[in-house]
Amino acid sequence: MTFSPSDVSHHFAADAGSTPLTPPFPEILPDAATLWPPRQAEPSVAPAGVRIAHLEHLPHLTEKLTALWRTRELNTFIHRLILDSRDGERRGLPVEVADELLFIAEINRLVRAQDAAPLLEVGLADALELIDRGDRAAAQHATRTEDPWGGAKHQRRRGSQASVPPADATLPARPRVERASHPTFRLLEAPPLPESVRIDVGTLRPLRSDGPGDACWHMDWGLFRCLAREVATLGIRNLEIADFGADQPWPHLGAALRFCRQQCRLAKISVYTDPLTADIGVLAKAMDEGADRIVVEFNMASGRWRSRALDVLALAPDFFRDALARLVEYRDQASLGGRPCTIALARSGRHHSVLLQKAYRDCEALAGVVRYSPSHPGTASAGHAGVPSSLHCWAPFSMAHIRTNGHLVACAQDHSGYSFMADLKQEKLAEAWSGQAFRQTRKRVLCGERPGRQCDICSHRAHRNGRHEKGAA
Repeated sequence: MTFSPSDVSHHFAADAGSTPLTPPFPEILPDAATLWPPRQAEPSVAPAGVRIAHLEHLPHLTEKLTALWRTRELNTFIHRLILDSRDGERRGLPVEVADELLFIAEINRLVRAQDAAPLLEVGLADALELIDRGDRAAAQHATRTEDPWGGAKHQRRRGSQASVPPADATLPARPRVERASHPTFRLLEAPPLPESVRIDVGTLRPLRSDGPGDACWHMDWGLFRCLAREVATLGIRNLEIADFGADQPWPHLGAALRFCRQQCRLAKISVYTDPLTADIGVLAKAMDEGADRIVVEFNMASGRWRSRALDVLALAPDFFRDALARLVEYRDQASLGGRPCTIALARSGRHHSVLLQKAYRDCEALAGVVRYSPSHPGTASAGHAGVPSSLHCWAPFSMAHIRTNGHLVACAQDHSGYSFMADLKQEKLAEAWSGQAFRQTRKRVLCGERPGRQCDICSHRAHRNGRHEKGAA
């Protein structure tokens, strides 16, 4: 029998830092440990002047942080990790690692604010405020009820006698909360389920999905089916499907309308599209599948959209009018033996060029095209004295807006996730609508929160300069 060095080292050599094993047959292998000593692990030495972070010794944590970089989920993950290491199951997180985690969370917050500031056309301070507001809402949803910060299991016992401050003590001034005087309007702080739900199936800017580094341009077909089924189960009868894809329309639009009409039994289905990227054949198929209304929206508030539209009009001045005329002609032919479909025209923004104004007026002058006018609950009674004059937005009370990645947002003009309320892939729509984050948002709106820049171009604008504006802004 012969032995190779690999066999001997495999059976008899010891690991690094352990005691060498004694061969069972000394007369055969007297000096096995001497001939093949155990391999010692070389300590990792950093170059001169370079300090290795303590997180480098935790590769599983480093991979998680790298995958979630530049997202809100990174701050939420660090928040839960710090909370769990302090009062949860994994106690004993090193102080150096905790300091590095908090530093990474702050850097991630600043980087996200720098990315969101030019998109929202606001300053860095305003972007940081919006991001902090969304992070607080996300952390509140991610906190379990048994955590000490979310609600302790064993509440601290209080004494029988209340603590009375000294007579000369100066109490901090408490902010006065304005409440609506009319009892009906007080119910808006906790309204019933929304009358309509808007689902974005295509977006101009990619949204980060759950996977690391994945760009979410279109909504997943399975996620849409789950959301539509949940909307129908809750008794919500109106569904709005918005497809504003930058390159190509959503490939499942016809199947989605067929599913909503046959399987979900929704009463009214509306399709919102962009005239620059809309496909007349896809919209005609949407009419055949049961769309009740098609809204063609001129996004004149976007400088990128205006530049693209002007380039198209420079080559074909009647591009928008001809496309809309073909759609109206197909609608008139299809409505003879099927369900009639309304074609509405909408626009956002105030600063347009002469060519865009002329193109919009030409489309509006077509026979069979109506102007889009949104309706909100409480519009008829908005002139009542009990309605706060500072109310500026109806979106948190009447519309559930779902982005392509499944996030529920409170602002209809949210393109970066700063008004994040809940992730509907992990939470139900009814629970998110009546959750604490949405209730706090409605209370801030009712108490006179300052409108943002995007509120001037939004169709959910309720008041402007102390007066109510009916219809679109």
